Amino acid sequence: MAERVKERGGHWSSVLLAESFLPCAEVRERLVAATRRPAADDRAEAWPLLVRNAARSGEEAQVTSVLEEMTRLANEQDPVRAAALSALAETRPALFGADAEPFLDRIRADAVAARSAARGAPGTGGADRLAEDGTHASGLFAVAAVEALGERTDWAGPWRDLLTSLRNHGIPDVRDAALAVSTSYV
Repeated sequence: MAERVKERGGHWSSVLLAESFLPCAEVRERLVAATRRPAADDRAEAWPLLVRNAARSGEEAQVTSVLEEMTRLANEQDPVRAAALSALAETRPALFGADAEPFLDRIRADAVAARSAARGAPGTGGADRLAEDGTHASGLFAVAAVEALGERTDWAGPWRDLLTSLRNHGIPDVRDAALAVSTSYV
């Protein structure tokens, strides 16, 4: 399929989309290269292809390898980061093995810090959007952000409200994680 798109003079992103369905070993290098393209719109298009390619493999090692690449998102523009994190939120949680944990922690912390810095005001740093997303991974990211940053802000109002909301989340794992967060305020 990718060859046909190339032969017909398809746009680079159309070719990469077709190639993203190939095994990771065959296409990973090109996908990673596309996440480094100079234009932010191009990078925003490439990141989800890389993340979904690893997820389709069904291999924890492939997902962990992509998570390691995603640590570069700390210095990325918001639309690019958002596209990558949205694709990550769609990834089956079972594919996040023990080796993925340090990378997930770093990605979460970087995303929260970037959102807080971009807004320039205290708030939930985008954790509220993760909670509203409704997916398993996004909910767990939101709980981790609340736990890490709520205490730092002495459980300011927005953090207390978000924790309360997460304790009523529709996904039991998210709800349980939020209930496990201890604070003297909530």
